[in-house]
Parts: sequence; C-alpha cells; structure tokens
Amino acid sequence: MFARINAAALTIALAATSVAASPIEARTDSCNNGSVQCCHTMTDGGSPAASSLGALFGVPGTISGLVGMTCSPLTGGGLGANSCAQQTVCCTGNDYDGVLVIGCSPHSLQG
Repeated sequence: MFARINAAALTIALAATSVAASPIEARTDSCNNGSVQCCHTMTDGGSPAASSLGALFGVPGTISGLVGMTCSPLTGGGLGANSCAQQTVCCTGNDYDGVLVIGCSPHSLQG
C-alpha cells in the first residue's frame, strides 16, 4: 500500500514538474511574522521529497528555499513541556498539516 502511495506521489510530482509555473519563494524574515515549529526534517524545497509532497498537496509551481517536514507548532516560546528534540525552525510560508511547511529557517529558542 505504501509503495503504491509513493509511486503515485512520484508520478504526480513528475507531471507537475513538466508544467511551467512560477516558483514559490520561501520567505526568510524574522519569526515575528511566522510560527515557531519543531520539524523532524529540514530540506531544500527542490529536493525530490519536498517536490513529491508539494505535488501531493497541490502546491503550484516550484518550491524554493528551505521547507520543514513532519512539523508541529511550538507555543509559549518552546518553554516547559513545549520542547523540541529535532530542529526548531521559524516558518513564514504555508503549512500543509505539518507534513510540509514552506518558508522555514533555523531558529534558536534561546532568544
């Protein structure tokens, strides 16, 4: 079942890359304009994994910049129970149910 989903996502991603579209720019401004997230993985928006997930979620065009994958929001500055064992990032782009978050940059919780 998982192999079929991966094959379908790859097919969709390949089809999406053959359509000419303008790139989606990942914003890198301060986290005052975004949300602090805890992401399991950070990758380039043009990577095969990010492209496949983008196609699966219907993201138009090419994703540029860094994206977070498997993310959950941190509230309250990440203090107490809101700690992050993976990569803490500031994301200013679209959030696709935490599976894919566009426009992320590394972020320190130590203000």
